[in-house]
Amino acid sequence: MCSDPEHLIPIALMSTMFLMQMAKMEEQQKAIYNLKSNLMDDLSDKGILTNPECARILEAHQREQQRLSEKLELQRAKQEKVRFLVAF
Repeated sequence: MCSDPEHLIPIALMSTMFLMQMAKMEEQQKAIYNLKSNLMDDLSDKGILTNPECARILEAHQREQQRLSEKLELQRAKQEKVRFLVAF
């Protein structure tokens, strides 16, 4: 751990930038979720989701989405660990 203030400033700036990026990503994820939710509601209201082929495609998409969400969470955990290690 470095106690020299000149070395702590870049670390603090990097940490702040990282947190700002994470907050922006979280906002974007919420916006995407809301858009998908509204789209699903609209498709449901129009009766489109009752088509068996459509249901099959949506199920495949949900599985892929879950896989990508898990991958993203692992990447976030790795970034947080790196950020923590850099800070100390």
